[in-house]
Amino acid sequence: MYITVLDFTEGRVFQYKAQNIYDCDEYPESEQIEDFLVGEGHRMNDCEWMSHMDGEIITENAEI
Repeated sequence: MYITVLDFTEGRVFQYKAQNIYDCDEYPESEQIEDFLVGEGHRMNDCEWMSHMDGEIITENAEI
């Protein structure tokens, strides 16, 4: 499992492997994930996060 964070303060996207959060096979609770993210320096009021199984990062160039 992966956690992807859109951090508005930094203006960056971060991705963490769940194995780096907790060494267990169980799916971490939202509170555990948020505690980890705060420990990494993210401010919960200034970011959005999601958990997902696919770690692939897709980048596209957009014409605006």
